[in-house]
Amino acid sequence: MDGFNVQQLQTIKNLQIISQYGAEARALIPILEQNTYVRWSLLKSTNAELARDFGRMTLRSLERFIREIDPSWTRPIP
Repeated sequence: MDGFNVQQLQTIKNLQIISQYGAEARALIPILEQNTYVRWSLLKSTNAELARDFGRMTLRSLERFIREIDPSWTRPIP
């Protein structure tokens, strides 16, 4: 398992699903990986929910999603 725990593996799987939905979502993956609250939310989501929700999100709505989960998050979207 290369030292990954179950939660990390699930997060990686979820981020791979997000990456199927274009450059805007892919650009956010490093930010999503670094944000504990976003990671926790991703772990709560099912793969089907992620595919549906992230597939429809624009870059700005992804930014709003992150800030709703973690209001202290202020890093600019790349």
